[in-house]
Amino acid sequence: MNTISDRLAVIEQKLDQLLSKKKIHLNDGKPLKEWIVELFKNSNEPLTAKEVADLLLDAGYKTLSKKFAHVVLNTLASYPEFRKATKKRKPFRFTLA
Repeated sequence: MNTISDRLAVIEQKLDQLLSKKKIHLNDGKPLKEWIVELFKNSNEPLTAKEVADLLLDAGYKTLSKKFAHVVLNTLASYPEFRKATKKRKPFRFTLA
């Protein structure tokens, strides 16, 4: 018979599993924005969001996102540290501001 304590134990176990999966995103505690800044400091040319995403993954950034390039694009568009190097032509290329 399922008692409340049995149900709570199952819920706690599932919660622990979910929380342990989130640790994959820690990336040594560095936010995505800092990874991108570091990448641009070592780049001599403007990059598209897709290029940035691919380079971050190659550098060891871990994510479970299926559309990581979209996440990168939103990050590039959201912070004043980055600016569009091209205004009229898509895909947009970005650099450090």
